[in-house]
Order: sequence, then structure tokens, then C-alpha cells
Amino acid sequence: MNTKKLFLLLQVFFISLTLIIPVQTVTASNEYNVKINEHTVQFTMAPVMDNENLLLPLREIYEIFGFNVQWNAASKTASCIKADKKVLINVGSKTAQINDEVLTLPAPALIINGRIYVTSEVICQGLDIDVNLIEEEKTVCFTTKNGSSVSVSGDNNFLVAGNNVIVSVIKRYNKGNYKNEIEAADTLLENRNYLGAIKSYEKILGNISSEKNPEEYAHTMNNMANAYLKLSCLINKDENSLKAISIFEEVLANIKDEKYASYIADAYKGIGNAYSIYANVRDLEINTSKALAAMDEALKLYDKEKDAYDYAYTHIHKAFSHYTLAHVKEPVENLILSLESCEEALTIFNPEANPNEYADIKEIQGIIYLRISTSSSDRQYLDMAFEAFQDALKCIDAENNPSKYVRIQCYIGIVYQGLMNFDPSKEIFEAGVAAFEESLKFCDLDTSPANYAYVQVQLAIIYIQMSDLSGDAEFGNKAIEALDEATKVYNIEQYPLFYANLQYYLGSCYSIIGNLEGQQEYYAKAIKSFENAFKIFTPEKYPDDYVITNIGLGKAYMAMSEFAEPEEYINNAITCFEKALVIYNLEVDPVYFSYVQGCIASAQIKLAKLGVEPSENIDKAIEACETALGVFTFEALPNYHANIKVTLGDAYFIKANIEDLEGNILKSINSYKDALKYYTLNETPDSYANTHIKLGDAYISLAKVKNTAENRKLAAASYDEAIKFYTAKDHPEKYKTIVDKKKLAVE
Repeated sequence: MNTKKLFLLLQVFFISLTLIIPVQTVTASNEYNVKINEHTVQFTMAPVMDNENLLLPLREIYEIFGFNVQWNAASKTASCIKADKKVLINVGSKTAQINDEVLTLPAPALIINGRIYVTSEVICQGLDIDVNLIEEEKTVCFTTKNGSSVSVSGDNNFLVAGNNVIVSVIKRYNKGNYKNEIEAADTLLENRNYLGAIKSYEKILGNISSEKNPEEYAHTMNNMANAYLKLSCLINKDENSLKAISIFEEVLANIKDEKYASYIADAYKGIGNAYSIYANVRDLEINTSKALAAMDEALKLYDKEKDAYDYAYTHIHKAFSHYTLAHVKEPVENLILSLESCEEALTIFNPEANPNEYADIKEIQGIIYLRISTSSSDRQYLDMAFEAFQDALKCIDAENNPSKYVRIQCYIGIVYQGLMNFDPSKEIFEAGVAAFEESLKFCDLDTSPANYAYVQVQLAIIYIQMSDLSGDAEFGNKAIEALDEATKVYNIEQYPLFYANLQYYLGSCYSIIGNLEGQQEYYAKAIKSFENAFKIFTPEKYPDDYVITNIGLGKAYMAMSEFAEPEEYINNAITCFEKALVIYNLEVDPVYFSYVQGCIASAQIKLAKLGVEPSENIDKAIEACETALGVFTFEALPNYHANIKVTLGDAYFIKANIEDLEGNILKSINSYKDALKYYTLNETPDSYANTHIKLGDAYISLAKVKNTAENRKLAAASYDEAIKFYTAKDHPEKYKTIVDKKKLAVE
């Protein structure tokens, strides 16, 4: 049937349809804009408001989510089908059928401007998504419940936006017999009408072939694949990225002539982008490697001078892919390659001429430096990350690009989290909180739940850090408040990785509050949370997370040993710490390796106190501390250095009761004094006070064998320092204990 006859038949059909079905028209003033997972898109048929009911275009929405939509004129019924999901809509009816469930609607389905419109309930229930209306912006926001456009690339500390791997510039075509049709389709793609563009490209492809129209064919196919790539960043990541890969591969199979090298290069670049996206869904290492191989093929064809933009942006994609691959394979090599690609892209992009692209490079540079900072003891990488993010921020307009602004502010907050490990202070803490709160100004639970939840978790982390450092349970409670907000989004079915992260941080928070409040119930909650995290964190898939969760669980077991079955809980703790060391050795990650050595030392000291092989366990504890201090120097990581020095002091204190009282007590005293070179009453008051109590106890022991009066006087002075924090008003029980120690010292 030719096109004219089909058009006439459709005219007759719609004329007859208007005689039997309620039909309405709508003015442009009643139309609404659309966002899907925080990203603006354009519908051919816009949402409208009718009699205070929000009405949405049925076919366009269901098709964009991958459903097959059919119209039955006889029964006036539309059917939307995908896999085992079936939605039936009868025009004029106030009910809808979703599989076997009948849904009552506030208003009937209508025909508006020749298309079926339904109330939001049909969309929410049928697609299992949230629909929110922002009236002041005349915008309808669709939010999926399975990840939005946000994913985590390997190590769950860093937020990555899905559209970070998509080139924003759409290539145009302005020649040939199909110039007008292709230009119209390209315009739809540029305007984010992805489904409309795909349908237009499909129509064009029905009239051309790779043999007769190779250039038109290559351009149309590449841009149709790009439309699927754009969609994959919003919804159905795996389905749409695989469609894009298939289309790009068809271009490569059919276009061989070197004079179309730029189209071939574009197809390779597109395949690289698509595999990068698909890697966030399936087989991270395999698909990221495929992405890099495709990008390398594209770079062989792009000329740096003639194809400068494509050459540079392919390097941006390559940088991001190497960064992603570094989480699962050859981290040092891949991070170096990632930085090299960033530098190559910076030879072309600059903040004045290419602010968006420059911001992308700086963002990737920043997260690379953050990644390096987590596995090194060199603060300079945090400073370099901060500088890169600040450079990116200068090129971002928060109002026009809120998602990117949210990310960069969140990254800056994460930098402050890192700085809290090097030089914790009230100023750094407040700066970190301010960065996260700035992010939250541009994301909320209704319109951007994934970003909202992620930022809440990061905010919780810095509260956890401050609670641990300050000894103030109020910060821990604020962390739990933030994590509770995140639980409104994250669950194990829809967000498994984020769920596991959330469980880890809940466990950490409960442990800290347990330490501060001294209540067993918090440790029990911590153990349960850490164990929940292991439902996702396995050593094979998530080695980094597996390690830190074992450390957290081990510390919770250590705390529980104070309340019941001490030897069993301590041995459970050592088992957890040893599991961590299977993944992290001194070469792979010296910082975590050293930290775990300190944890094992603390556990062995506890076993020695219980009388379990005391001499052997104390010697092991001292050896573990000395190993850790090889990395935790005072110059590089003063806080960790101080913590290990306290543990070492504890070990020598116990050993003094086994052999060489004077010699080991002196070693204990010197270790505590070394720790107090870092601990101060203003910055770390609880650690300062607790170390002075230990120091006082050591002087009392030394007084038994040497310079009794002098050492008792030094002990009393240490106890006086401790009660500057443990005051009678704020800590009455602890204050009384310390005062009693002092009385014994001065008697």
C-alpha cells in the first residue's frame, strides 16, 4: 500500500473515531514540560491538565519505556505489552487493567489531539515509577525506582551520572535527497525528543540502503543509535545500550569505504559509549574492556586537527573507562592511562571555548585523584582533587545543569571527608557539611531521589567521622537521620549496591554511638547491619567493600566482647580482620593493610588480658603495631600514627606484667607520650583524655619500681589533664573514677 492511500485510510479512521469516542483538543498553555530521572526530555504529545487532572500521553510514555502499544478500534482499547507485563486501557472508562489487577482512575482515558491520554495512576502502577508535578515550573517528573541515571563505578564512594558518557553535540546532515527528513529527525534528537527521533530515523531507513545511500544510511543509523544511548542514561539502561550497540555494529558491517571514515569512527566511538553504559549493568571488566577497544579504534580514524572535538571527547570517554576499569583490574596502570587521556583532551578543550567539556575533564580528573587518595597516604592527591573540582565548578551553572552541580558539590564534600582523615578539625567538618547541604538544595526526594539519597549518605559519613573524632553522640544521631532519609530510596531489590553501602554506614554509626553510650544494643544493631551488607559485598565482586565491612564487623565483635562471651567474639573479630588482609597486603593498599594490623593488635591485646596465650599474643600485637607504624608515620598520617602508638603503649603495658616491668613500662609511657604529640584537648578531647588516663596508670606502675614519688606526681598530673574533658558535670561516673585514681596516686 502506498503512502498516500495509507494517509487517506488513517484520515477516514480518525474521522469515524471522533464520532464514537470522546475527543478533546488542548491549548499550548495547558501543556507541561517533562523530566525523566532529572533530565529534560521532549514529548511529541506533551502532558496536559484537564479539569484539575494531570493527563499523560499513553503511547509515547509506554513506548519510551520499551512497551509495544497496540490499538483495537472495535473495542476502543489500547494494550501496552512488555514481557510479562500487560496494561489495558479502554477509552472513556475510569478503570484500567494491569495484568490481573483492576485499577480505578480519577478520570477516564480520553482522546486529545488524536492521542490517548490517561491519568498518572496508569503510568505509576503500570511502569512502577513515580510521577510528580512541579506546578510552578509546569514540569512533570518521571522517576524510576531502579537507579535513575545514577550509578556507582566500582568503588561506591563516588557518584557518577549516566549521561557523563554521552556526547552532547549531535552531528547534522545537510545534503542528499533525504536532507529535509534527516534534518527534521536530527532536530528532534537535539531537542531531546528521543522516541520521536527514533521513529523518524526508522521511517527514513525504510527508504534508503547502505548500498545506494551509504552516507545517509551511516548518518541516520549512527544518530538513531545515539538516541538509544541518550535513552539508556534515563531508563532501561541495559535494553537501550544493547540496541545502540547492535545499530552501531550494523554500520560497521555495512560501511567499509575509507571515504566514510568519520562515520566509521563515530560508530566505534558510539560502541565504546554503549559498552561503558552497559558495563554498569553487566560484567564491568569485560564490557569496559570492550568499550576501551572500540574507543582505540575510533582514535585511529579521527584526525586530531580535522576531528578535534571527536578526538578530544573520545579521550574523555576513554579516561572515564580506564577509571572504571581501575576498580577491578590493574588499578595503577589504568589510573595512569586515565590521567593521560585527560591531559590529551585538555590540549583541545579549554574553559573559555568549551566550558561543558572542560568541566567533564576536570570532574574525571578529580575523581581519579580521589581514587588515588584512598589507597595512598599522600594528602596532595586530595588537594589536587579539590583543585580539579573547583575548576569544574567555575564552568557549571547550577540552574541550567543542576545534576552536574550536585555531583561536583558532592565530590567537594567527599574531599573534605578525606581531609578529615589527615587533619580533622571543626572547620573542615563544617566545610564538608556545607558542600553536601549545597548539593541538597538542587536535589530532593520527589524529583531526584537517587541523587538525594546518595548525598544524604555522604552527609552521614562526615557526621560519623565527626562523632568518632569528637566523642559527641549527637553527630552520630544526625548521621542516622541522614541515613534514614536515604533508606526511603535504597532497598536491596532496586538498589542493591547502594543498599549495601547504607548498611555498612549504619553499622559504623551504631558502633560509634555504642562506643559513646556504652550500650550493647547498638553493637548488636551494628553487627546486623554489617552482616546485611555482605548480602551484596562479596570478595569476588566488591573486594574493597568486602574489606572495609569485615573491618567494621570485626570492631563490632570486639565491642560485644565487653558484654558477653569475650573470647568467642574476639576470635570472630580476628577472623574478620584476617579476611581483610587476604585482599589487602602491604603492596596492594598499605593504608588499609596498616590499619588492619592495628585492629589485629588490639584484639590480641584483649586475648592476652583474658589469659589466652598472653605472652604469644602480646608479642604478635607489638609486631603488628611496628608493622603499621612503618606506614603510619607522624608526618604522613598523624592521627593514625597516634592511634597505633596508643595500641602499642597498651601492648607494652600488658607485657610489663609478664616480664621486664621497668623496661616495658617505660616503652609504654613513651608510646603514650608520642600519641599526645598529636592528641589535643581542643581537637581530639576524648582521645587526649583517655591517653592521659593510660599514661597515669603507666606512671603508677613505674612508681612501684622506680622514683616512686616523682612518678606518682606525674600520674596525678596526667589524671588532672584527663578531667579537663571528663568533667564532673558532663561525665560524672568517669570523673569519679579518675579522681579516685588520683587519690591513690597522691597518698
